[in-house]
Amino acid sequence: MSIEVRRLVARDIENVVPIIAAAYGHHDVRTAERLAHALLRPTHVALFAAIDGVPAGTVYAELFGSVAYVGGMAVDPSRQRRGVGAALMRVLVGEIDCAHVATTLLDATESGAPLYRQIAFEDDGEVAVWEHPVTGPSRTGGGTSSITSEDLNDIAAFDGGIFGADRSGIVREAAGEAPGRIALDRRGDGTIPRSPSRAT
Repeated sequence: MSIEVRRLVARDIENVVPIIAAAYGHHDVRTAERLAHALLRPTHVALFAAIDGVPAGTVYAELFGSVAYVGGMAVDPSRQRRGVGAALMRVLVGEIDCAHVATTLLDATESGAPLYRQIAFEDDGEVAVWEHPVTGPSRTGGGTSSITSEDLNDIAAFDGGIFGADRSGIVREAAGEAPGRIALDRRGDGTIPRSPSRAT
């Protein structure tokens, strides 16, 4: 058995979309478009893995100056437990190291955590995921309003203070994907309520 890992390119997208859907248990019709958009960003590093020439997995990292964020780890369920995830992560960590990134972050599932510990990631706490179904255009009230183009700089600055790096490009891309469904909460004086900064 031979595992090949290389940079993901546009022609790989049609092969990784079903892998992502199978690994995460649902299909998002926007996955292919998002992958194509991401490949255009100079801060995006995406990898593709194959076993004996058969598509098997993918992972990516976004580089935000001194911070990298790993996401999108997906291995075809029929090809799991063969070292694909470990091979992808070793190559990805090497690419991140070459970019001289000081801190690499990721959110791990319980089943994925042992893999990340093997390659020297350390547990930094738990993440809670909250979901609310969106059934139509957002409704706003109180100090909350749909964002305008003028709000994006404030949102990016707020996000950067919490995350610890500039993600303004991602903020603008997210706003473009979901106009009317992103809201901004301001105090009466126009400022954004502040959460505690992320510990470094």
